[in-house]
Amino acid sequence: LLLLDIGFGLLTLTFPPAIGWETALALLLVRLLALLMALVGLQLLEEGDNATHLAGQGRRSPFALLLFVYSCLALLGLPLTVGFGGRWVILTGVVAAWGETAVSWQTILLLLATALGTYGLFRLLAPIFAPQPDGNATAQPAEPLWLRGLLALLLLIGLWLAAFPQALLNYAHNLAALFG
Repeated sequence: LLLLDIGFGLLTLTFPPAIGWETALALLLVRLLALLMALVGLQLLEEGDNATHLAGQGRRSPFALLLFVYSCLALLGLPLTVGFGGRWVILTGVVAAWGETAVSWQTILLLLATALGTYGLFRLLAPIFAPQPDGNATAQPAEPLWLRGLLALLLLIGLWLAAFPQALLNYAHNLAALFG
């Protein structure tokens, strides 16, 4: 997912300098926020070195899982996530920079890459939602209430930035003015 996000970021190199800097900085801010949320969510879910131990963790730590899934979807730039604003700017910038031919193959390639990334994410998440095997039925405590509140707050911040992406884009515009 991160490589896909970096690939989208490289497209900003083809934009005019004013738009390119602003878009690149917006994508970096979104990437930072999404990776921090993913790290928090995954750290709370993870107890081993591979993904097989995650079976049933979605039932034990629903808020950590929700935060992890939301951040991965934000890295993909799907609608209703904080990453969609930057992705939309890139798609409109591709059409503006490359004209009508961009609508044909570049845009389709970008959307196909996002679809394949989404498929890979849901393949990764399948064992997390699977029931926990009986052999590993050790009693694990649920998330504490304070941790659920903190994770819910992080998720609400992400949803607020998804609903009002202009706050993040204005901040990126001000940062780009420092470089331009």
